[in-house]
Amino acid sequence: MLARVTIGETISATRWGTIGLGLVGLMIVLELDAGFYWTFNVGDVMGLAAGIVWALAAVRMRSDDKNNGLDFTLSYFAWGSFAALLLTSLPQAGTYSAPDWQTVVNVLPWLVPVVGFLVVPPAFAVMWGATLLSPGLLGILFMTEISAGVVTAAIWAGEPFGLREITGIGVISLAGLWEPVIGLVKASPRTKNLTAGCDRRS
Repeated sequence: MLARVTIGETISATRWGTIGLGLVGLMIVLELDAGFYWTFNVGDVMGLAAGIVWALAAVRMRSDDKNNGLDFTLSYFAWGSFAALLLTSLPQAGTYSAPDWQTVVNVLPWLVPVVGFLVVPPAFAVMWGATLLSPGLLGILFMTEISAGVVTAAIWAGEPFGLREITGIGVISLAGLWEPVIGLVKASPRTKNLTAGCDRRS
């Protein structure tokens, strides 16, 4: 909706179908057929706020022709680090406290490679993709996070994983693939030839 209002992006019938599939998959995973309860905690609110901020950022990056994925990645890590340092100064509940510098130094030998190989490349890929893809399509592709979350929660947190979860993941994955696959089919030479042949016959 933001892309439609700000940069005039068209919401096609295929896009509406993708959104519908994603919502159906989400409802299956969240078991909304059993009822919807407003039991948001702080983590839920933060997650929702993060989604809204990301939507705004995706639209802004797509409409900015002067910068590229590398610029956005550097800005992301620079401002993210600054915000993280500010958060360490906030009062913390219970007996928790921010780690001292020696503790930070002790974890750097394994933290730096992890960040360098597992954090920075995906972040760059996301920022680079945001400059090329429609914000709406980008958001739809990000729905695969739900599928990954369901699987990892089942593996590491003992969350239930059965037919409902498998069905929800399947529908969400279909939503993520629907629009790109339809686009590839429409752009294929065979489809173009068939369409041209139909036009000539008509």
